[in-house]
Amino acid sequence: MSNNTVTALKEGTTTITVKSNNGIISTCNLTVKTKDNPIDVYFLNIQNNKSLSKTYDSNESIIIKTSDNKYILIDGGNDDHYIRLFILNQLQEIQGSDKVTIDYMILSHSHSDHAGGFIDLITNSHITVKNIILKKESKSLDVYNKVIKNANSKNINVIEVNNLNEGYKIKLDSSNNLYLYNLSDLFINDTCTEGKVLKWSVDPSNPIKYNGNYLYVDGNDWPNLTIKQTSKITKKDNGINSYFYATKIDNRSACSANVNSIALLFESTTSQGYKYIYIPSDLENSGYSLYGNNGVFGNGISDLLNSYKVENGVFTDRLNITRYSPELDVATSIKKQLGSNIKNIVIYQVSHHGYNASYDSITTLNLNRNDVYSIILNRLNLNTNQYLYSRLTYFSKLNNTKLLKTGNSSYNGIKCNITYNGITTCNNY
Repeated sequence: MSNNTVTALKEGTTTITVKSNNGIISTCNLTVKTKDNPIDVYFLNIQNNKSLSKTYDSNESIIIKTSDNKYILIDGGNDDHYIRLFILNQLQEIQGSDKVTIDYMILSHSHSDHAGGFIDLITNSHITVKNIILKKESKSLDVYNKVIKNANSKNINVIEVNNLNEGYKIKLDSSNNLYLYNLSDLFINDTCTEGKVLKWSVDPSNPIKYNGNYLYVDGNDWPNLTIKQTSKITKKDNGINSYFYATKIDNRSACSANVNSIALLFESTTSQGYKYIYIPSDLENSGYSLYGNNGVFGNGISDLLNSYKVENGVFTDRLNITRYSPELDVATSIKKQLGSNIKNIVIYQVSHHGYNASYDSITTLNLNRNDVYSIILNRLNLNTNQYLYSRLTYFSKLNNTKLLKTGNSSYNGIKCNITYNGITTCNNY
């Protein structure tokens, strides 16, 4: 004790005896306890919530609360009155007040299922926003301009980010940091070419024939998948070992705002070292962007294969393809930055479009281990990629990892918490 100040070196209870100047001796017990909850994360259910007027397959909003009562809102879901009201009500319940504060309001990218409600939440009379973070997307200036206009109307500080491969660090409070990652605007400035892509199903109702045979991939061949051909369909639906057949061809534009998504990494200081939560937003851009001699081509499982050129619904010749995954690129940057701390990523949110780049990102981030606490699925219809879902299910059982899905109509979402002692929990709430 010095200058009437007691310095605590660690948690615990001790007895302190002091003597005043007039000779009076007093004794007291002093208990020192650090903050219990460095970070709370709320993955909101705005897909299938009973508070909404309808069901959404794809919709995202996340609330972060730090131990020093700093609040972050990531995205605002679709432009739906009931969604905005639900997000506001959640903020009010968490903060225990009718008037709420958002220290950082982050727009991951300009798609309507993220930006729709975000724009109007900025000017809501019940919300005070201190900072807005977004990326200027050259093909989505309408959303950008609306955000800037609403921010200026309330004198809100705007932070524009771009090309953050090394991570942009924001110190949230004494225990938590936030890192932002994204790519440059290069992809969206390229020629936006619509390509033909294959869709795959474990139980094809209308399989495609090529030269008289059905096209399929065998899950046992992972990760070196190749397109195979068979004259007879054999159904094998056993998780990772399933057969997946080409069922139809879709048009898909590779000029997507997904590639411009801001990925977020939350860092919490605990007695067990740093713990991390990774939220990649929609960075996967429908899996991979494939650049061939006929423009951009590819989606989903077909991105990992020797894809075919399609003319009038008929497969002709193979493309010369270079594969690129934005999500994998950012995951590689995170791996380089964290070094040995990569092992401390305990919560991972699968990009809610759920394509195969998500699993490659899991592998890159060294999440194939049994101390990963939870994987969060933020999409209602997981059948959009049965292959990925099968692999995640297999992974979660193998490593005793919680596989949680936000779109449960009985709950408001999923709440995750990391305590000072490094204990991680994720449960429906």
